[in-house]
Amino acid sequence: MNEENTPFTPPENPNPPYPPFPPGNDRYRQDAPFWPNRAPRRSSFWRRVGKFFAWTGTFFLAALGAILLLGMIGILFSLKGLSTDEESKNKPVEKILAGSEISPKKIVVLPIEGMITENEFGFVRNCIQAAYDDDRLSGLILRVNSPGGTIAGSDYYYTLLSDLKKERKVPVYVSMGGVAASGGYYVSTVADKIFAERSTITGSIGVISMMMDASALCDKLGVRTNNIVSGKNKGMGDFTRPMSDEERAIWQGLIDEAYDQFLSVVREGRPAFAPKTEGESDADSADPLREIADGRVYSAAEAKRLGLIDEIGFLKDAAEAMIRDELKTADDDVEIVRYKKQENVLSVLGAETDGKAAVRRAASLVETLSTPNLYYMVPGTLPSFD
Repeated sequence: MNEENTPFTPPENPNPPYPPFPPGNDRYRQDAPFWPNRAPRRSSFWRRVGKFFAWTGTFFLAALGAILLLGMIGILFSLKGLSTDEESKNKPVEKILAGSEISPKKIVVLPIEGMITENEFGFVRNCIQAAYDDDRLSGLILRVNSPGGTIAGSDYYYTLLSDLKKERKVPVYVSMGGVAASGGYYVSTVADKIFAERSTITGSIGVISMMMDASALCDKLGVRTNNIVSGKNKGMGDFTRPMSDEERAIWQGLIDEAYDQFLSVVREGRPAFAPKTEGESDADSADPLREIADGRVYSAAEAKRLGLIDEIGFLKDAAEAMIRDELKTADDDVEIVRYKKQENVLSVLGAETDGKAAVRRAASLVETLSTPNLYYMVPGTLPSFD
């Protein structure tokens, strides 16, 4: 079969090699449908109309989705307390718990939560500064939920709060959460009155220094350190060798000094342990504070019996007591706000990851455990700082 007599073109040979087909049969025309039984195509007009509506609908849905996304992002940016950078996350924003902005007086609830560190640019420090600068500040309630932390950090917060209380002349109450012990209790002694929930664990008055001794492991692995020092005690705290008696005595002296500092702030802040009169020794074995300040923790009921706290109650009870006993006004005349951290846009959208934060905490933990330090902290608590 040649090209001229293909099955798809009518043969020009009057005597084809195959039987002729009936007249009118267009089976072999090029424009004939491939499947003879297929439904006839739509007219070009309706085809164009269908394409128009399909493209128009797709464009409309895409535009609507983009408008909704942009609108949601705009709303998030306009919300008070939303930030886009890490630094601004440490700036406090207010959450109204009761009253309104037109109330003549204002109580600020300032949270002290988690490990206490000496961060001079952290959230708690910024909260204290914001409360100090607030012209409407009438009272301050510390919401303490912390197992303690470094001595420097605990004393730093205590000093800032003492200055605020003295210069602004406002009452300061404490509302303890689940744990308010050691450094958390140290900070709480600045208050005029301490409230603890009935399930609160508090106390743990004392100092601890956690230093690892990995000398046996280093001996097994053959690891040694070559410390080049200016004095024999410059390398004390090295975890690759046992601690000498002289080094232990030096560390014990530092701990005793920090312990006496803890006792002094408790005596100054708690009426039940007022400073002794002249001539009496703090080292007296009959000292009631030293008898209970051996590092142990207490329940709320025990703490109240011993004079470590004043009342058992919740945050609401502390606020009502401050309004009734200190401000002496109606509840409607007081606005109560709580400071909170600003939220990050990515965290609100669910796109933020904690991977970097976890790495930072792990690195900080290694540094903390390998660096000798003194802590006002509940025994058994693992120090981990951001």
